[in-house]
Amino acid sequence: MSNLLERASILLTPTAISAAAIHSIKPNTATGDFSFTRATTATRVNSSGLIEDVAASFPRIDFTDGTGHILMESASTNLEVNSADLSTGWSASTSATASVETGITPFGVSGNIKRVIGATNSPPNWVDNADALKKQYTVSATDPASTFTFSVYVKSAGSTTVNIQLRNNTSGPSTTTGVISLSSDWQRVSVTLAVTTTTTKIGVVIAGTDGDILLSGAQLEAKVFATSLIPTSGSTVTRNKDEAGSSGDSSLMSSTEGTIYAEFAALADEGTTRSISLSDGTQNNRLLFGPHAAAGGCLVNIKTGNVLQVSENVVLSTITDFNKVAIRYKANDVVVFRNGELAASDTSVSLASADTFTSLQFDSGAGFSDFSGKVKCIAVFKEFLDNDELECLTGSGFDSFTALAEANSYTII
Repeated sequence: MSNLLERASILLTPTAISAAAIHSIKPNTATGDFSFTRATTATRVNSSGLIEDVAASFPRIDFTDGTGHILMESASTNLEVNSADLSTGWSASTSATASVETGITPFGVSGNIKRVIGATNSPPNWVDNADALKKQYTVSATDPASTFTFSVYVKSAGSTTVNIQLRNNTSGPSTTTGVISLSSDWQRVSVTLAVTTTTTKIGVVIAGTDGDILLSGAQLEAKVFATSLIPTSGSTVTRNKDEAGSSGDSSLMSSTEGTIYAEFAALADEGTTRSISLSDGTQNNRLLFGPHAAAGGCLVNIKTGNVLQVSENVVLSTITDFNKVAIRYKANDVVVFRNGELAASDTSVSLASADTFTSLQFDSGAGFSDFSGKVKCIAVFKEFLDNDELECLTGSGFDSFTALAEANSYTII
């Protein structure tokens, strides 16, 4: 069963991209490719663990977790105006000093970074912050969230730990990272704060606990989690969302019988549905699945003739970890496998008598509930895989890249 992916009619992995396109492995033609748009530049973590810029209209294969995946993000704005060296609006407290110096940045090149000197084991606090670096950001009711996340790359220059506080109106409720252990390598630290309706300012306090720290890549955004770094130099910057078009045609998929599989991870539990789908371009005839608004779930939804046939919320242990989900479908026989186990089944399902699916999409099938997250593999089969095959496909022992290396009936581009 190691070559199950060979049998797929459409196969997408983080293998090949180009300007305005995400290329499928199968079919190795334009029919299998997804169109792609993002009107701004963005960043990714490359296979060496370094941040690098990606030009507008180019998809991103990201290695933040050490393994390549297609990264799809919604739009976000970095409210920190000098992300590299934290040189605007930041102040050091009485017994600490801060300076901008030249060093190796998280991009792996020489550039300006921030050094904070003088920490002597004081926890960060906006009022009593004798050994900290701090900044106050002005925010307004027009910011598109009631939650803000601050993130920064930090490494030790003597201090073994760091602590960051995010404060509501500088004197109101706060959250902290807690004590984070440091090494001589850059690591990203983030802290999230739910703000009040009267919030006009966000306060950030950063402190090492027993020595110097180095900082770079600061970011404050109206999000419940930290998105990829948005570099700034003198003003705020917005990164537009990643948008993918559809792949395939009616010859590569079936609405009467088949299987769809994906290995994906949510970026956060954002309280929204993020979908991958097979459809006829409308929500009337579709099969969709993906991270669901319900905490820790994967929604599986099938409609035929605009009549809901299947609606399941399959529980995932951790929605931000990579999960493998496969849906096998035909009339009166739909099963869902999750991470090697049977998760749901339905024996009372009406499906179309003739094929209606024409596209594989990173949305609901009708242009909304766009997918955002990480994808290692999507596979569409025009056949009804049995339970043993689905258990294998979604199990921990099956690795799509190993299977690709073993397969020889198509070319990896």
